[in-house]
Amino acid sequence: MKLQREGVAYVLSQFEADAVPADHPLEKRLVAIFGDHTFFLDGGGLKIIEPNDSADGSAETGRVVELASWVDEERTKLLPHEREATDIVVTLSKAA
Repeated sequence: MKLQREGVAYVLSQFEADAVPADHPLEKRLVAIFGDHTFFLDGGGLKIIEPNDSADGSAETGRVVELASWVDEERTKLLPHEREATDIVVTLSKAA
């Protein structure tokens, strides 16, 4: 899920992470590997938001999903892995 600037700020008010800026040099590579998403980095690694579809087809909430984990304590290298849903659910009504 790709979020607008206001949506990124709203999501970040609900869980602790840093958004990877759209103009960051790695953004194109991340999109090529994982698809068109807004990417977040936290203490565990690289995350995205995947929408939870409601009965009417709208996405009111989203689940934080981890795509890659840090391989060192200095957090200088990420190791991609299978998508791993976290327990973190965020409200998207103001974010999408």
